Amino acid sequence: MEESEDLLFEKFYTLKVSQPHDLPDNGRLVQSPYAAFLDDALMDIPNELNKMAINILKLNVWMDVMRDHPDQRENILFDFIFPIAHITLMSPYTIKQRFFFWTAHLSHQANLTKGSGDWVDDFNNLPADKHIKEEHANRASKDWLGWKPLIKCLNRIDASDYKKQTGDYRNSYTHRYSPAIEIGCNRFYTRHHPQDLSHTPEMKDWASGRIGPVYGLGGSKSLPVGNIVDSCSKQLNIARKSYRLFRVLAEEQLQYLLPNRKDGMRIELSEES
Repeated sequence: MEESEDLLFEKFYTLKVSQPHDLPDNGRLVQSPYAAFLDDALMDIPNELNKMAINILKLNVWMDVMRDHPDQRENILFDFIFPIAHITLMSPYTIKQRFFFWTAHLSHQANLTKGSGDWVDDFNNLPADKHIKEEHANRASKDWLGWKPLIKCLNRIDASDYKKQTGDYRNSYTHRYSPAIEIGCNRFYTRHHPQDLSHTPEMKDWASGRIGPVYGLGGSKSLPVGNIVDSCSKQLNIARKSYRLFRVLAEEQLQYLLPNRKDGMRIELSEES
């Protein structure tokens, strides 16, 4: 079967790193978990990208089916489109956090091998897995050349434009009341800070200087499935570029850890990357 350009389907990649006892004398991977973390990352991140790509394809297919069978529209929406659209809308945030998680681990392990004593293996430099966030990836990776282009790309995932296009679906679903998908209208009454509504004049009590809340009335429109597909497809493309940049960062660290290594991954980015 011919591979689709719309799917990542990263082929299984085996990192050619010798076992610790076979490493050259200056191999810095001795007793380091770096290779194991990298092996997991190179399977986990492509898997998440594949899931999102497949879900986008499914949404496209079900939109076609819904157009061909308008009498079954509600059944198709509730049974097939809603659950797939929900997962797809949540995916950019999930993928972004995976990048931070794995980058923090890899950079932490690479930093430990420098031997300067400036970076130690403690919970100040890298907390337990469940507490790892963007700030920890940034702190551990900031001195590696590959981090700057990677974080610049990652900052475009689940960014303000995507949140605006999707009604901040991920955050509102988790913490508030998310917009409906394709049909329906909800969130009829809302309460905001004026700073969150650029089109709304400041509601200020001039006597006390206190800024008051702004209440919204009228509900929010549903998210058309076609718009969801368009927005999420753009996010997927950015995430794919982030993955290529992630591998460039890993290659930089591997070249430091195994300076005499003659095999492994070699990644060249074109101008379009």
